[in-house]
Amino acid sequence: MSRRMGRVNGLLRQELSQLILRELKDPRVA
Repeated sequence: MSRRMGRVNGLLRQELSQLILRELKDPRVA
């Protein structure tokens, strides 16, 4: 389970970072 949680956490972090970068690049989209 710990491995699965770690993998999920990594994916969530990647998606969150991408969303933040997108918002920073295009504040209008947010």
